[in-house]
Amino acid sequence: LASLTGHYKKSTNNNYTLSVVAQDTLGNERTQKVNFTIDIAPPTQPNQSVLRPTTGNTTGANPHFIIPFNDTDIQSCTITINGTSHSLTVSSDKCVGPEDLNLTDGVYNYTINVSDLAGNSYQTAMQNFTVDATPPTITPYAPIDGEVYSSSVPIQYTVTDSTSPIVNSSVLLTGSVGNQRSAGLSTNGSAWNGTFATTGLSDGAYTFTVDARDGAGNTRTVTRSITVDLTPPLINNVSQTPNSTSSNGSQAPPSGGLINTSTPEFNFTIGDTTNVTCKLTIDNVVYNLTRNGTSCALIPPVNLSEGLHNYTLNVTDGANNSVISGAHNFTIDTKPPIINVKTPATNPVYPSLSDTILYLNFTTNDTNLSGVTATLKNTTGSNTTINLTQALPITWTGNISLVNLTDGNYTITYTANDTVGHETITTTTIIIDRTPPTITLI
Repeated sequence: LASLTGHYKKSTNNNYTLSVVAQDTLGNERTQKVNFTIDIAPPTQPNQSVLRPTTGNTTGANPHFIIPFNDTDIQSCTITINGTSHSLTVSSDKCVGPEDLNLTDGVYNYTINVSDLAGNSYQTAMQNFTVDATPPTITPYAPIDGEVYSSSVPIQYTVTDSTSPIVNSSVLLTGSVGNQRSAGLSTNGSAWNGTFATTGLSDGAYTFTVDARDGAGNTRTVTRSITVDLTPPLINNVSQTPNSTSSNGSQAPPSGGLINTSTPEFNFTIGDTTNVTCKLTIDNVVYNLTRNGTSCALIPPVNLSEGLHNYTLNVTDGANNSVISGAHNFTIDTKPPIINVKTPATNPVYPSLSDTILYLNFTTNDTNLSGVTATLKNTTGSNTTINLTQALPITWTGNISLVNLTDGNYTITYTANDTVGHETITTTTIIIDRTPPTITLI
């Protein structure tokens, strides 16, 4: 067994095959071959025209480098940008990346260091690029946000960028029902001008959108909301029976009904929403309503008095067309019924067995009365309903038998309710004492 060593010099790049032949004294022979490549040349300097970004170019905050080399055995790539090194990804004969530099605006110098599998290395000449990560500035002057347009929509805005040139800007008018329209623009320096023709558009809300893009690929979008109204003003579907709800949540029928608050909340539905104003006249006092879409609402700033009130609604659009609703009324009732008991008097005593009937006489004062009851609560705690008769508009009478009632105190409860939910309860007490006093001789 022997170990053989040797050297062979070769100074050109090529693929080679090494054949080793061994023979023993008996004439036996074996051959072993090894293929290898000699690479003593560094990667070829890249073609400057295919570098990205090209030297002196303007790019965004995350430039994507693609650097080709005439070497398919690249092992590693490193880019050094303003003294900071970043690893690049090897892709066949290219170095690409990185993706997340997040550079700020400014000028940057860089070099590329590349090594192949044979250990040959190469560094490119220093190059530079400019980062512009700031989008253009758009200043719109027309159309005016929230404005209403009819015959045409003017376009006027400026686009500025301190680092990169503006390469494109466009405008679009988009409606809520899918209507969409572009417009031709003229430029003069940083100023852009044009006009949207409204012929053929549907009435409604539209979004005006302007886009701008600079040479570094930064974009900015600005929007404005406008309304297109091509139809002559028309007020329709004015509710003739508007909802009226009190601020505390109780329902108030709108016309001829009752309201249990002095500050009812009025809500009206209208059929036009473009520059509409609503005015409510209550008992000859005019109030401005708050409009929200197709609704006009008001809570009167003062407490309205008890009793009947009349009102009308006046709706006017931006063209000064108006419609007045029919006359309506409502009644405010915030006070509970009043109960005045005449008989029996407070704490009367019924001592005689001849007092067999208890007579009631009392009055109730409420124009919207809905119900009156009276009950007798005995000593055991149970209640007995007393039958009542309405003798006069506000007078009530009734009676109940006292037979079989034991001695003790009894409570009579009077209850009155009105149609808006008020309730008044009044009580009186009677005493039954049929037992004579006890005399004890000492």
